[in-house]
Amino acid sequence: MPQKEIEETRNHVIAASQRIIADNIERMKKADPHRPEAMKYFDEMANLFGQRPKEIARRKRRAKKSSATCASSPQPNLS
Repeated sequence: MPQKEIEETRNHVIAASQRIIADNIERMKKADPHRPEAMKYFDEMANLFGQRPKEIARRKRRAKKSSATCASSPQPNLS
């Protein structure tokens, strides 16, 4: 498969995944009219293309080591 086609497919899959995740997060928000404000943090963590993967990458760069973590669970602030 040509590299250009691979990149186009990859970009298409990422864009589709981002739309699906955003839609699901919006549906979660609408499911409970009394949803606590603190749940916004977990909404962001549910977005696999959001802040959590960036936070994990930043910690890996600082610590020069990697560890396994769940992308959807909060980690203690070690800074």
